[in-house]
Amino acid sequence: MHSWRPPAATTTLLTGQTIPETPVSTLTISPNQQVSTAPSGPAQPVNPTHNARSEKEILDSGSIICHASPVRLRDRSILSGDSQRSEGQFGPILDKKRYFVVLFSNPFRGTLEVFPIYSHNDRGIAHSLSEVREQYMGIISEGDTYQGDAPEPALEVIRRRTPNFAPRKNAYVSLDRVTIEQDSSTVLCGTLTDDSHELLVKRAMQLDREKWNVLRRVEVDES
Repeated sequence: MHSWRPPAATTTLLTGQTIPETPVSTLTISPNQQVSTAPSGPAQPVNPTHNARSEKEILDSGSIICHASPVRLRDRSILSGDSQRSEGQFGPILDKKRYFVVLFSNPFRGTLEVFPIYSHNDRGIAHSLSEVREQYMGIISEGDTYQGDAPEPALEVIRRRTPNFAPRKNAYVSLDRVTIEQDSSTVLCGTLTDDSHELLVKRAMQLDREKWNVLRRVEVDES
């Protein structure tokens, strides 16, 4: 075994005097031994960088969520001073929870593109024109029969995955999508069946194409 010691380093002062430095370490190498540059001692655990975005659940397209939805106060039976009534920037608003169907999520911005779910006990959309009713789709629990006024077929929600969501048989989805910010109030309540999810995506794409064609015609007419 050969013992090797690094040569003593020296330091020259401004006065010209040279002083030896204390050797930093002594390394002993056997003939067939390889030098390892790894630090000695037990490996220390590495703490992963905290990512606050990972705490948010990434919601899939077709998910049913419940989310706080501030809407304009239209129910005049809620009197001033009621706990459900508050004054907002645009006047009285009603803060409530609403169910939505997720079209897609943007995890980088923390936003969701969603379709609101409505249910009316009065006339609903039955009195609306056919082209207006086409902007809606019915939604029911899997196996139920839709009894609303939206055009068929209705979207179906997987029953076994919806313990907190049971839509009325006359409920419907507005295909006028909105953007909401996912936060602590966003609760996953269920999901559409695969067939209904595919149907919803196709219908949404069809409406987007129709809106785009209308905009193009308007631009051509103005030019």
